[in-house]
Amino acid sequence: MQDWANTCPGFQHGGPTGWQNLASNTPCGTNGKDCMKIVGASWMWYDQEETKWNYASNSCNGDWSTCGHFSNMMSPEVKSIACGWSECVNGNYVWCNYNTPVKYPKVPKIAGMSKVELKAMVTQCPGAPSDHAVIAVGYGTSSSDYFKIKNSWGAQWGDNGYIYLQRGVGGKGMCNVAESVSYPELDQEVQDKEAQVQEAQDRRAFHHASAYAYVETTLAVPRYWHHRQGPTDSPDEQDPCRPRSGPRDLGRRLGVQDARLGQHLPRLPARRPHWLAKLGL
Repeated sequence: MQDWANTCPGFQHGGPTGWQNLASNTPCGTNGKDCMKIVGASWMWYDQEETKWNYASNSCNGDWSTCGHFSNMMSPEVKSIACGWSECVNGNYVWCNYNTPVKYPKVPKIAGMSKVELKAMVTQCPGAPSDHAVIAVGYGTSSSDYFKIKNSWGAQWGDNGYIYLQRGVGGKGMCNVAESVSYPELDQEVQDKEAQVQEAQDRRAFHHASAYAYVETTLAVPRYWHHRQGPTDSPDEQDPCRPRSGPRDLGRRLGVQDARLGQHLPRLPARRPHWLAKLGL
C-alpha cells in the first residue's frame, strides 16, 4: 500500500484505475468494467461496503460528489480498501478517510491537506472521531498559542514530521488532541537518587574550591613579602659560585613548594562557583 502511494500515480479514473487498492482491479469486457477479481480479506471489505454503495452500476449513486469510502476518497470503480500516503509533485498528501459517507462539495483528485497547510498552524479540523495517537513535544506562541505535535509518519510528513495545533480552543482541543491524554511519571525513589547525586557533586566541588583557596591564601603572604624585600640575590663574597640566601632564593624554594603542593591538589571542576570568580581565584 505504501509502495503504491509513493508512486504518486495521479489518481486517474477510467481504464485501469490509479486509485489505491488492496487487490488488483483489472478492467475487462468491452466497456472496461471491473471483473471484481477480489479475494481473501479484500472481499470482506468489499462485501461490507457493497451494502452502502452500489458498485454493480459502476457508480456511487451516479454522483462523484457523494462518493465516500471507509479508508479513502475513491473512484467509482474501486472495489477494495487500502491506506497510504506520500508527498507528490503537487505538494499534496494521500490521506485515509475513516469517516462515514458524507457529501463533499466537490471531488478532489487527491484527498488530503496541502504541504503548506500542514506546515502552518492548524486552526480548524474536521469533526472526526479520534483514531490515531501522537506525542505532544512542546508548546509556544506564534500568531496564536499552539502545541507542537510529533507524528509517527516520518520526516516527509508535515514540518519534518511535526505539526502545530492551535492551543487554548477548549473542549477536547484542536483535532481532539486532548481527548485521551497519557504521560509518564518519574518514580519518587529515582528522583531522590538523582537529588543525592547532584548534592554529592556540589559538595565535592565546594571542597575542591576550598582547598584551592586555602593553598593560594597560604602562599600569598610569603610571595608578597618576597616581592617587597628585594629584587635580586647577590653572590657570596667568599664563594662567587654559590648564591647568598636572599629573597630570590626564598622565591625559588616557594616555587618548589608550589609544584609539590600542586601535585596533591584536587582538580577543580570545569565551572567554578561564581563567588570564586568574584574573588579572582
